[in-house]
Amino acid sequence: MQGDNPKEYHMSGADFAAMLLCNPKQRFFVEIYMQRKWYPYSPAATYPFDVRLGAFQGHSNQVVDPSVAHHQLTYDEAMSLGWIFHVTDYWNLETIQQSGLKTNVKGSGKGGRDAVHFMYHNDNGQGYIRMAEGTKPPRNYKRPVYLVLDPSFLVDNQLFLTKNGVVLFHGDVPFQYFHVKEQLPTIACNVIHQGRGHSLPPSVTGGSWHSNTTWKHVVKEKGPSFIPGSNDIPDEVRITAWEFMGQQVPQNYGKLVFGTPLCNEKDFDPRVDSIYWHSIMQREGF
Repeated sequence: MQGDNPKEYHMSGADFAAMLLCNPKQRFFVEIYMQRKWYPYSPAATYPFDVRLGAFQGHSNQVVDPSVAHHQLTYDEAMSLGWIFHVTDYWNLETIQQSGLKTNVKGSGKGGRDAVHFMYHNDNGQGYIRMAEGTKPPRNYKRPVYLVLDPSFLVDNQLFLTKNGVVLFHGDVPFQYFHVKEQLPTIACNVIHQGRGHSLPPSVTGGSWHSNTTWKHVVKEKGPSFIPGSNDIPDEVRITAWEFMGQQVPQNYGKLVFGTPLCNEKDFDPRVDSIYWHSIMQREGF
């Protein structure tokens, strides 16, 4: 649609809202904002509520707090998406190799881009976070290339998941963190190691940690409600990415992350901290 006003196309407000909400990628949402004061008989009449349309992700004309609008992904949650990737045309590859993927400074384009957009792909199998409308390839490129994000980028950088299945990073991503593929990176695709596809983290599959897992990693997975050194399990825990996307938390992950206490850093040993070790300790009376 060209132009700024839907009325130029003889569209009512209801028609315009229907067009946005029927977007196949489900990029938009509706909010009802209640007014504390309203003046129906003033020259510029106001109403008891406003109907506001917003975007889950995309070009923004105002600063949006991503931690409020979207879900903050932990490392293990991000690894449960499948391969995370950005799709572009082959003719853009040389520029990306030189400069990486960059956000646009506000005002440099059509409203600017405040985040780098990624997609993900999996088979919606057990343990994986379901795919949504935004996880479908955005357009038909003549020669698409898929820039798959290396898991090492997830360690020290915060990614966000939107309701329609788009992964956002609010910053620039150097090319060194990408693996270039010319086919859709399904979970069977060899991205990191030859002969091996994508694999879920052991916290999801087996209720345990990698042998090189750090205490800080565990702190992020558990969330701020856990107190180090306390044997108490908090009554309220953080919302997971599975719940954010309308799924149940994988049983092993839930038991390990939210069913066991958080020890002090000096006492942490990822080789023994598992749901099976904790169950043995409980049976022995420790």
